[in-house]
Amino acid sequence: MAEYPLLFRITHEVRCGAFEGKVVTDGRVLVAFEDGEWWCHGVEPGGMTECGKTPLGAFKAFRDAYCSVLSDLTEDCDGADRFMAEVKAVFIRDQVEAERWSRAAEAMRSGAEHDDEEVKQLPRMGPRDSKLSFEYIEHVVASATHEQDDELFKAA
Repeated sequence: MAEYPLLFRITHEVRCGAFEGKVVTDGRVLVAFEDGEWWCHGVEPGGMTECGKTPLGAFKAFRDAYCSVLSDLTEDCDGADRFMAEVKAVFIRDQVEAERWSRAAEAMRSGAEHDDEEVKQLPRMGPRDSKLSFEYIEHVVASATHEQDDELFKAA
Protein backbone atom coordinates (compact mmCIF):
# COMPACT_ATOMS: atom_id res chain seq x y z
CA MET A 1 0.00 0.00 0.00
CA ALA A 2 1.40 3.39 -1.01
CA GLU A 3 1.62 5.89 1.86
CA TYR A 4 3.07 9.37 1.60
CA PRO A 5 3.84 11.48 4.69
CA LEU A 6 3.38 15.12 3.75
CA LEU A 7 3.99 18.43 5.50
CA PHE A 8 1.94 21.43 4.53
CA ARG A 9 1.38 25.12 5.10
CA ILE A 10 -2.14 26.36 4.44
CA THR A 11 -2.83 30.08 4.48
CA HIS A 12 -6.51 31.04 4.72
CA GLU A 13 -8.13 34.41 5.18
CA VAL A 14 -11.23 34.67 7.35
CA ARG A 15 -13.55 37.56 8.04
CA CYS A 16 -16.68 38.29 9.94
CA GLY A 17 -18.28 41.35 11.50
CA ALA A 18 -15.95 41.21 14.50
CA PHE A 19 -12.55 40.67 12.84
CA GLU A 20 -10.62 39.89 9.70
CA GLY A 21 -7.42 37.91 9.63
CA LYS A 22 -5.23 35.23 8.16
CA VAL A 23 -4.76 31.75 9.67
CA VAL A 24 -1.48 30.05 8.80
CA THR A 25 -1.44 26.32 9.54
CA ASP A 26 1.71 24.21 9.44
CA GLY A 27 0.54 20.60 9.70
CA ARG A 28 0.94 17.01 8.61
CA VAL A 29 -1.15 14.60 6.55
CA LEU A 30 -0.75 11.01 5.43
CA VAL A 31 -1.89 10.32 1.87
CA ALA A 32 -2.57 6.62 1.30
CA PHE A 33 -4.00 4.43 -1.45
CA GLU A 34 -6.75 2.41 0.26
CA ASP A 35 -9.71 0.52 -1.15
CA GLY A 36 -8.95 1.68 -4.68
CA GLU A 37 -8.87 5.42 -3.86
CA TRP A 38 -6.44 8.02 -2.58
CA TRP A 39 -7.21 9.24 0.94
CA CYS A 40 -5.70 12.19 2.76
CA HIS A 41 -5.76 11.59 6.54
CA GLY A 42 -5.13 14.54 8.81
CA VAL A 43 -2.47 14.08 11.48
CA GLU A 44 -2.52 17.71 12.64
CA PRO A 45 -5.31 18.63 12.27
CA GLY A 46 -6.60 15.16 13.05
CA GLY A 47 -10.08 13.78 12.59
CA MET A 48 -10.37 14.89 8.97
CA THR A 49 -10.12 12.59 5.95
CA GLU A 50 -10.85 13.37 2.31
CA CYS A 51 -10.40 11.39 -0.91
CA GLY A 52 -9.38 12.18 -4.46
CA LYS A 53 -8.35 10.60 -7.74
CA THR A 54 -4.65 11.30 -7.11
CA PRO A 55 -2.54 11.90 -4.00
CA LEU A 56 -2.50 15.64 -4.60
CA GLY A 57 -6.19 15.60 -5.49
CA ALA A 58 -6.91 14.03 -2.10
CA PHE A 59 -4.77 16.70 -0.42
CA LYS A 60 -6.65 19.46 -2.27
CA ALA A 61 -9.97 18.01 -1.05
CA PHE A 62 -8.52 17.94 2.49
CA ARG A 63 -7.31 21.53 2.15
CA ASP A 64 -10.70 22.69 0.90
CA ALA A 65 -12.52 20.92 3.75
CA TYR A 66 -10.14 22.39 6.35
CA CYS A 67 -10.54 25.92 4.95
CA SER A 68 -14.32 25.45 5.01
CA VAL A 69 -14.12 24.54 8.70
CA LEU A 70 -12.06 27.67 9.39
CA SER A 71 -14.60 29.83 7.58
CA ASP A 72 -17.50 28.18 9.41
CA LEU A 73 -15.86 28.87 12.77
CA THR A 74 -15.93 32.62 12.13
CA GLU A 75 -19.73 32.65 11.97
CA ASP A 76 -20.31 32.25 15.71
CA CYS A 77 -17.24 34.06 17.03
CA ASP A 78 -17.42 37.51 18.58
CA GLY A 79 -13.67 38.12 18.31
CA ALA A 80 -10.35 36.81 17.12
CA ASP A 81 -9.36 35.36 20.51
CA ARG A 82 -12.46 33.18 20.69
CA PHE A 83 -12.01 32.21 17.04
CA MET A 84 -8.43 31.03 17.63
CA ALA A 85 -9.52 29.08 20.71
CA GLU A 86 -12.04 27.27 18.51
CA VAL A 87 -9.42 26.66 15.80
CA LYS A 88 -7.00 25.23 18.39
CA ALA A 89 -9.75 22.85 19.52
CA VAL A 90 -9.99 21.56 15.94
CA PHE A 91 -6.21 21.36 15.53
CA ILE A 92 -5.73 18.19 17.55
CA ARG A 93 -3.34 15.34 16.81
CA ASP A 94 -4.74 12.02 15.59
CA GLN A 95 -2.38 9.62 17.35
CA VAL A 96 -3.17 6.64 15.09
CA GLU A 97 -2.43 8.67 11.96
CA ALA A 98 0.63 10.21 13.64
CA GLU A 99 2.07 6.71 14.13
CA ARG A 100 1.30 5.77 10.51
CA TRP A 101 2.87 9.05 9.36
CA SER A 102 6.05 8.36 11.37
CA ARG A 103 6.39 4.85 9.90
CA ALA A 104 5.87 6.19 6.36
CA ALA A 105 8.40 8.99 6.97
CA GLU A 106 10.96 6.47 8.24
CA ALA A 107 10.38 4.32 5.15
CA MET A 108 10.91 7.40 2.97
CA ARG A 109 14.15 8.27 4.78
CA SER A 110 15.28 4.66 4.26
CA GLY A 111 14.89 5.02 0.51
CA ALA A 112 11.38 3.71 -0.17
CA GLU A 113 10.36 4.43 -3.75
CA HIS A 114 7.43 6.65 -4.66
CA ASP A 115 5.25 5.49 -7.52
CA ASP A 116 3.35 8.73 -7.94
CA GLU A 117 5.03 11.29 -10.22
CA GLU A 118 3.35 14.28 -8.53
CA VAL A 119 4.66 13.18 -5.13
CA LYS A 120 8.14 12.59 -6.56
CA GLN A 121 8.21 16.22 -7.71
CA LEU A 122 7.45 17.68 -4.27
CA PRO A 123 10.41 19.28 -2.50
CA ARG A 124 11.70 17.50 0.60
CA MET A 125 11.58 19.07 4.04
CA GLY A 126 12.96 17.78 7.31
CA PRO A 127 10.84 17.43 10.43
CA ARG A 128 9.18 20.55 11.81
CA ASP A 129 6.62 21.24 14.47
CA SER A 130 2.99 21.62 13.51
CA LYS A 131 1.57 24.98 14.55
CA LEU A 132 -1.08 27.64 14.05
CA SER A 133 -0.72 31.38 13.79
CA PHE A 134 -3.17 34.23 13.27
CA GLU A 135 -2.49 37.64 11.76
CA TYR A 136 -4.96 40.53 11.82
CA ILE A 137 -5.66 42.10 8.45
CA GLU A 138 -6.58 45.76 8.39
CA HIS A 139 -7.77 45.99 4.79
CA VAL A 140 -10.57 44.33 2.86
CA VAL A 141 -9.26 41.58 0.60
CA ALA A 142 -10.99 40.55 -2.61
CA SER A 143 -10.53 36.80 -2.09
CA ALA A 144 -11.15 34.65 0.99
CA THR A 145 -8.47 32.09 0.08
CA HIS A 146 -4.79 32.31 -0.76
CA GLU A 147 -3.99 29.01 -2.39
CA GLN A 148 -0.92 30.57 -3.99
CA ASP A 149 0.57 30.99 -0.48
CA ASP A 150 0.12 27.30 0.37
CA GLU A 151 3.08 24.91 0.44
CA LEU A 152 3.32 21.12 0.32
CA PHE A 153 6.41 18.99 1.00
CA LYS A 154 7.45 15.35 1.27
CA ALA A 155 8.82 14.42 4.68
CA ALA A 156 12.58 14.02 4.63
